[in-house]
Amino acid sequence: MLRMLDLFSGIGGFSYAGEKLVGGYETVAFCEYDKHAQKVLRKHWPDTEIIDDVRELANDAERFRGSVDIICGGYPCQPFSLAGVRRGDQDDRHLWPEMLRIIQAVRPTWVCGENVAGHISMGLDEVLSDLEAEGYQARCFVIPAVAADAYHRRDRCWIVGYSELNGSSAAAVRGGPQEDGGRSSKGQGVAEQSARAGRPRDGQKVATGARTETMGDANESDSKGVNSRKPEPSEQGGRQGLASGREDVPNADSQRLQGVGQKRDNEGSAGLCGGEARWEKSFWEPEPAVGRVANGIPGRVHRLRQLGNSIVPQVAARILWAIKEAHNG
Repeated sequence: MLRMLDLFSGIGGFSYAGEKLVGGYETVAFCEYDKHAQKVLRKHWPDTEIIDDVRELANDAERFRGSVDIICGGYPCQPFSLAGVRRGDQDDRHLWPEMLRIIQAVRPTWVCGENVAGHISMGLDEVLSDLEAEGYQARCFVIPAVAADAYHRRDRCWIVGYSELNGSSAAAVRGGPQEDGGRSSKGQGVAEQSARAGRPRDGQKVATGARTETMGDANESDSKGVNSRKPEPSEQGGRQGLASGREDVPNADSQRLQGVGQKRDNEGSAGLCGGEARWEKSFWEPEPAVGRVANGIPGRVHRLRQLGNSIVPQVAARILWAIKEAHNG
């Protein structure tokens, strides 16, 4: 059982992915300041501790040392998002340093972070450098929601860090020689597994330091790419805005209304690690042909805000599955 400390928890996307979609994970505590999100967490995890302030947790994080195997967190994206002014470390919402303080105090074996794709061009080098300084081998993957068969793109930056010497000080970690040019086979293995998750169609990129490697660009002219070629109106067959490469996935770049996707078979489901264990069926049902207006739903504004701030658990599940396999293997 992998014990998780879930930071910047929102409505519990990482914990839901680990406990419900993958299994073999147990959430030790949440850290979330939003009151409405806390209500959602208390409803689904009534016996799990919820800590209000990440700064307070950072001051008292050593109490979790030895009882946490993995720290997960989608730290605030506003300092790096292309939708904002991108003030970086000058933004009051720049909370990666607090997450780092918690990692330094707890010394988990694994770290899994999430942020917007704009993080690659601002702030990612700092995060990877900080993790390396603490003895973690870290890689970053840009995996969109469409990689998990969702009907929207939603590019996100996923950071996976691994340390064989959890519980040791950073100096002790740096002092010991490592095989394979400083990379362990386990840390490298989960990186390779994560890189293969959804590779044929996700336009995935892998970033190491300042370098970002394209793992399968969906914009290239590939018959399997999501956006391999924008369809002409005559080719759409009445279903507007669908990518020609895969008719059941809407074209996220299209300005037209998204129509109804056809029912898919399971042969196209992406394997998690290219091995025997695969997701046998899609997480998603085809989108109904209705407008994006919902009336009479209690707490609709809060729900929409929490969903917008949440990670995509189906993507996190693929990463957490690979981590579990590497950890137990």
